Amino acid sequence: MSELTAAEILAATDSSVELLETPEWGGNIYIRVMSGRDRDDLERATAQGNNLENARAKFAAIVVCDAQGKRLFDESQIADLSEKSSLVLDRIFDRGMRLNKMGDQYIEELVKKTDADPSGDSGLSSPAPSLAVVSEKPKSA
Repeated sequence: MSELTAAEILAATDSSVELLETPEWGGNIYIRVMSGRDRDDLERATAQGNNLENARAKFAAIVVCDAQGKRLFDESQIADLSEKSSLVLDRIFDRGMRLNKMGDQYIEELVKKTDADPSGDSGLSSPAPSLAVVSEKPKSA
């Protein structure tokens, strides 16, 4: 492989989308891989005071997109989105977490890789604590 320039890296299409069936809404939507900025913003907001109000709607607003990966919702629509079916929001949340490699299983994989490295250096200082908070699901009654 050849060495890349900054311009080539910035021009690369490195995100992907997945189709998600949402029959409750009368059609299908797409879920996208978040940008680095979106993920950092989400983790920062979650870590600051563990504010989980409308967490699934906030997450959905970030990952729900059109076929080209353009977000469908902005921050001003989160309250309205939070009024939608929890079943659909959970489906979006689950698929988005998997697609973006977030949650407890990915933290565990990172820890295993760190433990397997004799130098103990994973390249990261530690897994972000906010991931564990974001990945929590309500307990079923």
